[in-house]
Amino acid sequence: MGREDYSAIQADRITRMHERAEKAEAASTAAYEAIRRMSEVLPFGQPILVGHHSERAHRNLIKRIGQKMDASGELSKKADDLSSRAASAEMNTAISSDDPNAIDALRKKLAGMIRNQESMKAVNKIIASKPKYELTSGKIEQIVAMGYTEKTAVSLLEPDFCRRIGFPGYALSNNNANIARVKRRIEQLEKVSALHDERVEYEGFALVIDTALNRVQIDFRGRDAYQMICKDKGINLRSYGFVFSQRDGNCWQRKITGDAIRSAKRVAALMSEAEKGGAE
Repeated sequence: MGREDYSAIQADRITRMHERAEKAEAASTAAYEAIRRMSEVLPFGQPILVGHHSERAHRNLIKRIGQKMDASGELSKKADDLSSRAASAEMNTAISSDDPNAIDALRKKLAGMIRNQESMKAVNKIIASKPKYELTSGKIEQIVAMGYTEKTAVSLLEPDFCRRIGFPGYALSNNNANIARVKRRIEQLEKVSALHDERVEYEGFALVIDTALNRVQIDFRGRDAYQMICKDKGINLRSYGFVFSQRDGNCWQRKITGDAIRSAKRVAALMSEAEKGGAE
């Protein structure tokens, strides 16, 4: 499962953010240059000559300079934000369900989490051995032999600010909860990967499972069908998790999950009833 074009979409998204950042920065610079040119019209320190024929133009020029300054600042801030987002996207290691290798990546992540859990439990067992909860060279050697640095081994054998020694219980509990979460996600993705493409036709729209796009879609016959069946009847597809996509065929869609399929069927039933009501 996963999107076949996942890598290309991610690369395009990052490129677009960089391009938008460059355009915003260029616009900010242009606004700043306009401020400089406008300021050159006024002699340095020139006060507004109240009652003079130049008063109105002087005030308008000051106003325009202020507006340009605000615009330049906002554009510069926008450029920084887009650059930051692009950098974050490039460094993002989160595993997306759209990634065709998501299941393998999650299995690898799960294996590491399980190893970490067993390692923390083994360290705590060493620490609790006799002499119980005491720092000894033998305990440090055993912990270092497991792959930890000597500095880490010593810190684990010393009480923290809450007088806890070793890996605290919450660390084990949190890791165990994350292990369970990743296992559930793998199970869900495995179920999704077993699905096949499907298109169920209704009056005025179709319900589509597109495994290549990893999307459940609601495909209307066109804008008029959407307006009549859905919008005019007050059915909000966004409240069911669907968003409109021009890139993927001008349809409403969401990622394939068990909940997405159930929601799509509920919406289809609701829209079918709305259509019947309209026909009557």
